[in-house]
Amino acid sequence: MSPEFFGDMAPDTSTYQAFKLWLGTILPVNRNLLHVVLGGLLLIAALLVPPRSHAPSRALGAAVLLGIGMEALDRRDDLADLGAWRVGESLKDVARTIAVPLFALVLVRVRRARSRVT
Repeated sequence: MSPEFFGDMAPDTSTYQAFKLWLGTILPVNRNLLHVVLGGLLLIAALLVPPRSHAPSRALGAAVLLGIGMEALDRRDDLADLGAWRVGESLKDVARTIAVPLFALVLVRVRRARSRVT
């Protein structure tokens, strides 16, 4: 799909950035919260695949890969549009993407550790 598919975009807008802008018009959340939502959706998807005991680990792995992949595309676009990569923003976005799966994994590990003690 070309950027034109997503509506009135600048001619040099990448398909990835056009998709993000289009998604922002559909979902009533800001772009930072969208990363958190994606991480949560990955956790839900991982819970649907057996064995469920590995779901938080799978979701965290998928979130790390997705976060890095999205930021690789953002890096490419930053270099083309701004002439520099916004490393700090990319690190924050990856952290937002992995936040929910990481929190779930920590909760599972703490719960298992407590159940072994008692």
